[in-house]
Amino acid sequence: MKTYIHSLIGTLLLSLLMSSCGEDTFVTPVDIGSFLSTDNEIVITSFIAPQNDLIEVEISKTFPLSVVLNNPKIPEEDFLIKDASVTLKNSKNEDITVPYNPTSKKYVVASKDFPILAGETYTIEVTALAKTATASTTIPGNASTELEKPIIKKEEARFGSSTYLSAEISWKDIASEENFYHVIAIANEDVEDIDNSFEINLTQFDFNHHLFYEEDDFGIEDDTREYISDAGRDGAFLKAKGITGNTREVKKVTVKILTVDKNYFEYHQAIKKQEFFEDEIFVEPITIPSNVNGGKGVFSSYQITEEVFTF
Repeated sequence: MKTYIHSLIGTLLLSLLMSSCGEDTFVTPVDIGSFLSTDNEIVITSFIAPQNDLIEVEISKTFPLSVVLNNPKIPEEDFLIKDASVTLKNSKNEDITVPYNPTSKKYVVASKDFPILAGETYTIEVTALAKTATASTTIPGNASTELEKPIIKKEEARFGSSTYLSAEISWKDIASEENFYHVIAIANEDVEDIDNSFEINLTQFDFNHHLFYEEDDFGIEDDTREYISDAGRDGAFLKAKGITGNTREVKKVTVKILTVDKNYFEYHQAIKKQEFFEDEIFVEPITIPSNVNGGKGVFSSYQITEEVFTF
């Protein structure tokens, strides 16, 4: 099973973290500047889901701004906290200690040893640096299960001569409740190699193109997003349009609709804005939301609906 997460470790940008136990982990680099403080603080980063085989938690720390300014090349290892006490509890007050895994550089426990259940509330408690930080999340009780077959098209940009492949993803919102979603679509393409044989190449569709191009260039609705809420559209079919520069024939598309909690949604939206405005000197700094008491970071949850469509 693959999970898609963002990490908070590092002074500037992080590289892709190691995957473990057969789970491919995709990480979007993050500027930790939003978490700088006047003191060392605990930073918790964890996204949990019933469908994941592992519960993984990153524990790191901030450095005072004065320290970072004097030493902007602090090694990534220096941000890690490897000797924290990490405990996960459910609403029944059942708990488990989550041990540190030096290979993944995270605190890891198998979900079979502490099941993550829909609708249940979990609290994480971290003790380190002579401090204690806590956070809670409630797993979304429902997950959208009604997905329509993606509409795949080869299109031309309205301006210029470039072509692109688009995928329109549609799914039914869960009615009568506030919902937030993360949309992922990955295409398998036929690619001819130098020996004239064919191999499979994976391409992930980009649902954030509205941040980098004028909407009129692609004729795409302004509400197209990778992260979508159902505000004003309760119970309706929601749509997201992704694009990729590859225009080869698509044989199979894997669609994942993550039904996420509000902390997950707001955190990832802020990260995308931070990435977009990274080089803009006249834009106010983007504040990264935190739901951690006694520290910083995010502890949130989601459910996964996955379906593979063939063409």
